[in-house]
Amino acid sequence: MSHSLEELQTKFPLFRYEAYTHVLSPEGLEVSFTFRLGEYVFHPKLFFHGITQGMVNRVDPQEFDDYIFQIGLAEIPSYWKLACSPTIEIVAGPLSQEEIVFWQKLIEKGMGEFFFVNDIAPFSPSFLEKTPNEIPDNAFRQSENLYRDDKENTVLMPVGGGKDSAVTFELLSTLNKEITFFTLGKDLASDTMIAVFEQKKAGTHRIHVDRILDPLMLELNTVGFLNGHTPFSSVVAFVSVFTAKLLGISQVILSNERSANEETGVYHGVNINHQYSKSFEFESDVRSYMRRRWNDAPNYFSLLRPWYEIQIMKVFSLHPEYFSVFRSCNVGKKTNTWCGHCAKCLFVTLLLSAFVSTDQVISIFGKNMLDEPDKVVVLDQLTGEAEMKAFECVGTRRETMAALYHIYVRLRTEGKPLPALIRAYQQRLDDRMDTLEHDMDALLASFDDQNFVPDDYREVLSHALS
Repeated sequence: MSHSLEELQTKFPLFRYEAYTHVLSPEGLEVSFTFRLGEYVFHPKLFFHGITQGMVNRVDPQEFDDYIFQIGLAEIPSYWKLACSPTIEIVAGPLSQEEIVFWQKLIEKGMGEFFFVNDIAPFSPSFLEKTPNEIPDNAFRQSENLYRDDKENTVLMPVGGGKDSAVTFELLSTLNKEITFFTLGKDLASDTMIAVFEQKKAGTHRIHVDRILDPLMLELNTVGFLNGHTPFSSVVAFVSVFTAKLLGISQVILSNERSANEETGVYHGVNINHQYSKSFEFESDVRSYMRRRWNDAPNYFSLLRPWYEIQIMKVFSLHPEYFSVFRSCNVGKKTNTWCGHCAKCLFVTLLLSAFVSTDQVISIFGKNMLDEPDKVVVLDQLTGEAEMKAFECVGTRRETMAALYHIYVRLRTEGKPLPALIRAYQQRLDDRMDTLEHDMDALLASFDDQNFVPDDYREVLSHALS
C-alpha cells in the first residue's frame, strides 16, 4: 500500500542526521551514520579497505571528522526520500548558511527524476542546524593554496565499467600518471575493467570502499514509502576526495562529460537532469564547497568534461581490447551484462555503430538493436521526439541525431540495407539533412571551455581526437 506525500510529511515532519562514528581495524576504516525518521533509525555504513593508522595520521583530526560528517550529508537523500520530510535537522556537525544552500540545491536539482516519477513538485527542505558550536566559513581552510599538488604525478581515478573510464585510463596512461583506481560499492563491470587496466599498465593501485545501505530503508521501500533516483555521484565526490586525502593523493579525476549537462526535461517549469551530480554545475558547486570548507583538499575534476559522449566513443572505438568487457547497462549491472532493451543499451549501440562495423556491434551486444522496430519508442526518448529524455546517463539529443544521420549516410553510400530504426527516422533525417550533415564534424571538433581540466592535461585531450 502506497502512502501519499501529504500523509508521509504529516507523520514525519522532521528528518534528523544525529551522529557519525568511525572505527579503525586491521582490515580498514569503518564509518557509520545515524539518521532518524520518526520511530525509524538508520545506520548506513562505509568500509574503506586497507586504510591504516598511518594514513589516518595524514589528516588533521578535526578535519578527518569533518570529512566523515560531510559524507553523511551526501548520504541523506537516500533516506530522506522515504517521506520527503519538510525539515532536515543537522545535529551531527556544524554548517554555515552558505553550505546549507549547497545541500538544499543538491536535493532540489539532484532529485529531479525522483520528484517527477513520484509526481512531486520539486522543492528543497528547510535545514535546522543544531550543533552548539557553530563554525564560520573557511574554518578548516588554513592555506590559501587549496589545491596544492605535493605529489603531482599521483591521481585517484573512480572507475565505472563503461567506455568513459577506459578512455580516461588511456589518457592518463599517456601522461605516465601513477594511478590508484577507486571503486565504491559492488560492481562486477568495474572489477573486470580494472583487471584489463592492470594488465596494460604495471604499478597501478586500487582501493575499494563498501557502501552498506541500511536494510530498514530497503524494507520501507516495499511497504509504501517513497523510492526513486538519488544523486549517487555526489556520494562518490565526497567519499573519493576523503579517500584521496587519506592516501596522500593530490587529484581525484572523474570521467564525467559535457553531455551530462543537458536537461532530461522540464517538470513544473523546472529543468530536471538525471545526471545533475555528473554535471559541470555540480562539479563547480562542490569544488567551491570544498574550497570553503577544507585545507588543501585534493583537486576534484573531470578530465572528460570538455567532450561530448560522441567524442569519447570515437576515442574508445580505437581500443577494441575493451569491447568484450565494458558495460554501461544499469539493468544488467548485477549480472555484468547488457540487457539489450533499455535506452542506455540502445544509445551505446547507436554511438558505437557510428564508428565500428555492424558485425562488431553484434559481437558485443549479441544483436543489432538498431534493427528492432519496437525500439523506436526508446529511440524517441533519445532524439527529442519524446517530451522527456530517457532517465539514463546518455548523450545529448543532438548527438543521437548526428550519429543516426552518420550511420544512415554511410549505409546508403555502401549500398547496404537500412536497419529498422534508421528506416523509421529516414524522412526526418532527410528533412534535416542541411543541419545534420555538418553536425558530426562540429561535435567531434568541439571543446567546451567550461571545465576545470588543468593545463597539463589539455594537450592530451586535443591530441586524442586529432
